[in-house]
Amino acid sequence: MANHGSTFMHWLRSELMKSLGLYDIDAVYVDSIVSRSIDDRATVAPDTRAHMRSPTGAMPIGAMREDWNALYQAAMRQAQLMLFCYTDEFRDSQWCRQEWDQFIGQKAGRPADRPLRGLMLEFTTDACTLPGSRGDGVTRIPVAKTDGGRCGLAWDKGDYILSSTDYARVLAQIQQLIR
Repeated sequence: MANHGSTFMHWLRSELMKSLGLYDIDAVYVDSIVSRSIDDRATVAPDTRAHMRSPTGAMPIGAMREDWNALYQAAMRQAQLMLFCYTDEFRDSQWCRQEWDQFIGQKAGRPADRPLRGLMLEFTTDACTLPGSRGDGVTRIPVAKTDGGRCGLAWDKGDYILSSTDYARVLAQIQQLIR
């Protein structure tokens, strides 16, 4: 993800797993992590796209799998909750929109006794116009990028996290949605 989004997702996944007591590697699915955790079919290489490069010159290591979409769909079929980080980059990405559309389809096809819910963290002031983003089963929370202070998983210049207040709101909402 451009604009330090990948680093943010690693930070958020780590925090959620600690807060919710989830220790299985797949308990909080992030494609770039799962792609490295199964078999050895991932193509792992530095992500040299210009928009992925840090101001310090660092670049992320990407793990691409031919079966990424099948893995995403399998994870979604098992999920209670899908978390989306709506940023300008998300809005402009055909892949993010594809994943969103698949979520809407999966949510619509679920039986009432096993709903799939969505939680959208809105990092942008632009109104989200994704189909279904204002519908039943989708909760939206406006949040802000907080400088990560170049600590821990937010080690690079420009990396961001959620403020303690925003994180507490997100965690409380997740706990309410997965009851």
